[in-house]
Amino acid sequence: MGALSLPTSGLVYVDTQILIYTVERHPVYLLPITQPILREAARLRATIPGLRTSDALHAAAAILAGCHPFLTNDHGFCRIPGLAATILDELLAS
Repeated sequence: MGALSLPTSGLVYVDTQILIYTVERHPVYLLPITQPILREAARLRATIPGLRTSDALHAAAAILAGCHPFLTNDHGFCRIPGLAATILDELLAS
């Protein structure tokens, strides 16, 4: 999996095709949900009050894949240890 370097200023446009890859489970661009991801998601749900199952799965997949950063506008991801959550609004404001 390659790395993504975001610019320090300016806009980043995410094409709809990126979301389509996710929905269609494109074999080259998607991480499969494996047993280790399911176990990590369950551990996260058990240790972080109020963490939703879908968010736990996203976080577990990102952590186990070594994704850095985890780009989001959901501040809830900032409370997950080991997840390099980067808030898009804050990134664009800096």
